[in-house]
Amino acid sequence: LEVAVLARSNGRRAFRRVPDAELEALLPAEPEPAAAPEAEPSS
Repeated sequence: LEVAVLARSNGRRAFRRVPDAELEALLPAEPEPAAAPEAEPSS
């Protein structure tokens, strides 16, 4: 996975790669479980 952010602070618009260590700090350690789909009522 490669992640980049738009850096505007360097005087021009350019993308800056997010290093692995910084990305790990931004992402949650464990993914949240997906919600179970609700069953449709039968007719």
